Amino acid sequence: ILKVNFSNNYITSILEKEHPKRPLKTFFTGDDPVWGDIIDNKIVKLSYYQTILSKILTNNGEFLITGGLGSGKSTILMQLAVDRNLEGLKFYFNSITEETAKNLFSRIINFSSQMYIFIDNLQDNLDAYLFLKNNIKHNCSIICAERDFAYEMIINKCTFKNHNIID
Repeated sequence: ILKVNFSNNYITSILEKEHPKRPLKTFFTGDDPVWGDIIDNKIVKLSYYQTILSKILTNNGEFLITGGLGSGKSTILMQLAVDRNLEGLKFYFNSITEETAKNLFSRIINFSSQMYIFIDNLQDNLDAYLFLKNNIKHNCSIICAERDFAYEMIINKCTFKNHNIID
């Protein structure tokens, strides 16, 4: 049922799909990352990738990756979403409404396995993030990314622990 209702967000479904190939130079000239780049492992992981992965593996909770425009936030988030070291149910959202978050929650509430929810562009998806954060209580990590200047505008609505903010 997750594959049907969340086929564009459920990482297992994303990995099963064929993804168009494109020249890597399009990424390096400023285009956003696409699943084909990530799944084919064309983009080298940044030096702090392992640090972020280790934090997620050792702690359930909320994590925020911040940085400037083009610093690699979305790329790292996508790379983490397909990382085989993170075992369990995984979902990736570039855009998620609170209604979609409620729908997802209703379908995963009884799962006992580990879950990872990746949310890019936190400011645009704040209502959904807050709903998930306040309602999912166990076996779940929520990993978000946001530009540093946008995070400054919503910091009072979020409760990320300082050691779980990676800039």
